[in-house]
Amino acid sequence: MKKLAFVAAALLAVIPTLSMAETYYSCGGGYYSDVPLNMKAAQCALKTSRGSTVRDAAPVVAPARPLSLIEQQADLNSRIAEENRRREEESAKAAAEVKAENCKAAQMNKETVERTNARNKAELLPKYEADIAKYCN
Repeated sequence: MKKLAFVAAALLAVIPTLSMAETYYSCGGGYYSDVPLNMKAAQCALKTSRGSTVRDAAPVVAPARPLSLIEQQADLNSRIAEENRRREEESAKAAAEVKAENCKAAQMNKETVERTNARNKAELLPKYEADIAKYCN
């Protein structure tokens, strides 16, 4: 019997703390514990059962007026121009990297031919010097 009384007392001590954890939405004139079909939870204040606010309602933003066709076209043109500018920058960067790699390869080829005893050294040197002039300037 004492054990049952102890369990009952423990439950009675826990019940008020459980009700503190309950939250509800305060939307204008109504209070909801769940989100009804047409309610926008972001526009309602979230409160606890003791009345303290957990999260204030988001401010209601007036809908923006629709853009005219001229404004839509101008916006689209500016986005396309920005995308083209970005692509050109990427392309120029890639071309510079390729040119630097080709320059390095041409210099290495010339150095290799100069250090070795190649039979066609006279034919290769002008070719590699032309490559250096093309890619390294």
